[in-house]
Order: sequence, then C-alpha cells, then structure tokens
Amino acid sequence: MSKLIYALSFLIALFVQPAVYARGPGTTSADFLVIYSDARPAALGGAYTALADDAAGMDFNPAGLVQAPFREFSAGYIAWFEDASFQHLTYTHPFANMPWAWGASLLYFDGGEFMATNELGLAIGERITVRDISASVGAARNFGRFLSVGLSAKYVGRKLERYSADAFAGDIGLLYRTPIENLTFGASILNIGSRLKFISDKEDLPLTFRTGIAWKTWLENLTLTADAIKVIDEPVRVGIGAEADIVHSLKLRAGWRNDDTLQKGYSFGAGFTVMKMVLDYAYVPFDELGATHRVTGSIMFGGPTKPEVNRVPWDSVNYQERPVEPSPTYIEPQPKVSGTE
Repeated sequence: MSKLIYALSFLIALFVQPAVYARGPGTTSADFLVIYSDARPAALGGAYTALADDAAGMDFNPAGLVQAPFREFSAGYIAWFEDASFQHLTYTHPFANMPWAWGASLLYFDGGEFMATNELGLAIGERITVRDISASVGAARNFGRFLSVGLSAKYVGRKLERYSADAFAGDIGLLYRTPIENLTFGASILNIGSRLKFISDKEDLPLTFRTGIAWKTWLENLTLTADAIKVIDEPVRVGIGAEADIVHSLKLRAGWRNDDTLQKGYSFGAGFTVMKMVLDYAYVPFDELGATHRVTGSIMFGGPTKPEVNRVPWDSVNYQERPVEPSPTYIEPQPKVSGTE
C-alpha cells in the first residue's frame, strides 16, 4: 500500500498538477527534459534546432557543437512554479583548425514538496519530494562545408523520497548549411532510449523529433528561426523566433509557439555581452500561473575557432599581429648622402 501511495502521488504530481510542469497530461516520464532551461532558446520560442551555435544548442541539436566559435561554460537558473526550480550547467569545446567539437551538459530539476495521496486521491498528511537529473556528453563533426552531424549519450535519474529510477538515452542531430548564404537547416531526434522504471511502473522518455531553419537575413543584424517539434503522444508544435542586434553588445529576442498547454505562446528576452561574458534573460508567461524568469550566464575562453563569431563583438577578440610582407615591386627609399645631387 505504501508503494502504491507513493506511485500515485508521483503520477499526480508529475502529470496533473500544472503548477509543476505547466504541460498537459501525457504518457511519458521525465518531462523536465522538454523544458527550455537556457534563456536564449526560451526567448526564441524554442526555435533553436538550426541555430544551435552556443552551449545551449547541445540540448536541441548535438550537431550544433561544431558551430560554437569559442570554448564556452554556461550556467542557468529558472524559478519555476511554487517551490520548484531548474538549474543547468553546460560546457562546449570546439577544436581550432579541426572539424570536431565536444560538450557536456547537466540538468537538475527540484520539484519541491507535494502532499501525498492515497489511491482515491485523498491527502494522507505526508509530504514527498521529487528530484530529476540528466547528465549528457556529446560530440559533433563537420563533413565538408555543408554538413555537420552530432551524437550525445545521457543518463536520466529520478528520486522520489527513498525510491529512485534510472534510464539511459541518446540524441542525434544534423545541420545542413545551404548554398544560400546564412541559411541553415537542422534536424534532431532526442531522448532515444530505455524506459524509466519507477517501482512497478515503466514510463517512456519524451522522445522528441525536431526540424528547423535559421536565417541570418540580408540586414545582417537580424536572425530568424523556426522549428517544428513533435513530442511522442503529443500534437506537433511550431515555434518561431527573431533575434536582433540593437547596439554593439545588446541583442533583443522575441518568440512564439502554438502551445495547447498553459503557456501563453509568446516570449521575450535579451542578451548582454561584455568582453567574452554573456548574460541572457527570458520572460515566458503562463495563463493564470504567472510568468517564469530565466537567466543564463556564459563565459567564453580562447580565440575564435570559426571564421565567424555570432555572439561576441569582434573587437573583444584578441588577435595575433602578423608581419606585413613588402610588395616585390616596392623599392625602399635610400637616405640622401650629403654633398651629392
């Protein structure tokens, strides 16, 4: 009976209470994996599959690791609803003059406390806690100028009081840089793996299919993105986003997605850059529940590993001066000797 009580409490907390995940009921587990933990993609309506040019991209498309111009470490926090919170750490490491990159990501969701219930849904006076974690490592490689492919492996864990569950999964993604300048297509399949077994119940991970497009327009300071997202057992959702370089170190972002959950659909955000440090913020409102505020801080290391740097102003990059070779036809003037014409 005790196990049944905890199992029912867990399912109610996960799938019914909207204040926790703000998503509709489903048949998958570990729904924290579909929360946009990083502020930049959250502000862009989740349309990040083809953009994916920084540490945040690993959780959307592992192929994006090779688009990162710098080694980057980022950390983020979301004050979720009621007592819940979300934290993440990510590191990406592209290699200079090589087609490879690797990265690692750690996600942690603290679901707070819930009132335990019996099989009839009645409170029994006990309070329980829920904790979720995901740790992943991935790598990506360029195949020529146009194609990039990435893979990642992840561990997913859940703890409910003294009970725990584990699962293992993987992600796969690709990017295609079209012959049209600054136009990129992306696709990924996320959370391919084993089922999460909790006591006697087995639940599938939220298998997710994503396709997207990103275009840095002819205006140069405006980037447009769009994604189609299909989580297993849920309808297809569409997200769109726009990012504009307003001034030297400020970017403004806006996004929208057609969501049948409690999220209102639109989102806003901004990014601030100082030298090689970036602070991103996103505002994501929900019906009746209020809004979530998401903050991510990033620091970048080393020199640029790619010919184009998207997030850091060029004058913040340290360059090595090279000697200027004189022209073969150049004749250096000779000093005039005293007493000669």
